[in-house]
Amino acid sequence: DGVFGEGTQASVRAFQKIFDLPQTGEVDFSTWYKISQIYVGITRIAEGIPRG
Repeated sequence: DGVFGEGTQASVRAFQKIFDLPQTGEVDFSTWYKISQIYVGITRIAEGIPRG
């Protein structure tokens, strides 16, 4: 629905817990950085690009 509500906040907290980040429920720098790392890793795997 495009709204950052309680459900989204709970999901962010769960993500933060899994990756041992402070569980704020907000997408702060450390959370965004971890999301970016995961995205890049998955993209490389999908594209078959070897790690450099």
